[in-house]
Amino acid sequence: SIYILVDTLIIGQGVGAEGISALNIFLPFFTIYNGIGLMFGLGGGILISIEDGIGNKKKADSYFNSAFIGVIIIGIIFTLLTNIFLKDLAYFLGANENSIDLVMEYGRCISLFIPTFIASNFLSPIVRNKKSPKLAMMSVLIGAGLNIILDYIFVFPMNMGMIGAALATVIGSLTTSLVLLTHFIKKENRIQLSLKEVSFEMVQKIIGCGGSTFLMEVASGFVIFIFNIQILKYIGDIGIVVYGIISNCVIVGMALFNGVAQASQPIIATNYGAKENKRVQTVLKYAMITTILIGGILFAIVFVFTEEVICTFVKADEQIIYMGIPAVRMYLSAFCIMNINILLCNYFQ
Repeated sequence: SIYILVDTLIIGQGVGAEGISALNIFLPFFTIYNGIGLMFGLGGGILISIEDGIGNKKKADSYFNSAFIGVIIIGIIFTLLTNIFLKDLAYFLGANENSIDLVMEYGRCISLFIPTFIASNFLSPIVRNKKSPKLAMMSVLIGAGLNIILDYIFVFPMNMGMIGAALATVIGSLTTSLVLLTHFIKKENRIQLSLKEVSFEMVQKIIGCGGSTFLMEVASGFVIFIFNIQILKYIGDIGIVVYGIISNCVIVGMALFNGVAQASQPIIATNYGAKENKRVQTVLKYAMITTILIGGILFAIVFVFTEEVICTFVKADEQIIYMGIPAVRMYLSAFCIMNINILLCNYFQ
């Protein structure tokens, strides 16, 4: 979330409104990468935690092997397809003659490193389920912090534009993945990678368990795609800029709601495996209170400081402000419902 948010802020100030429009056209790609990583990371992590709760370490390791091999194969397929058909996909997602060059500048760099984005989303839930939540948090802070610094350096002093923003995002995400991999250096955390341990039946269970997370991510990307097409048709490029701001606010909100849901997930899964149902219900109650509070506070901030939020992203003229204020307020009222959806989705997983 921080990677895309910072890219938008830096691009909005350093490249201009056209850059935000191009970035928003590319956003559906990110939802697919995130969705694949989270499907295998959360799906595998939940099953690993349940087996750990039962006390079956060997089967937990087998689930990791199956998830790891599965995510590698799908990652390679998506990388090849995206790089071969990038320009066609960009036009399909709403790029036009005004935006295609900026979309391709950003997209070429990102699409070469798709496995990096999938890996960070895959490893984070796995490491958290392996009882290293502090390392998962540290990896994100280090990667995101590096992204913020490099974004500024590449776009402003070095004047690299969209390519600079994309490169900073790649380096930040790669750093996150490398930090997460340090979890497996310790002897007690090592898992023997073996194709013999991979089971198609386990891969099916992992996809079945994490599939709803993938669908939620891809659905949000599909919504962005549909909005982009309709807004270009009926409103024009200014509408895409406003929707780009909304999309980024939604990504921040979803990240926080996913944070609460995913924080509760290993505790719920482990205690479910151990048949400690009272603990499961207690954690759900605390998570529900937390996510409702976050959703309410976020919407209140956006509602009161709508113009300031818009101006944070882009040097807004009167037309963007006039169009943006009612649209941002109406769309982001969803913060009060999507938080509950995300938590309950993770709970039933």
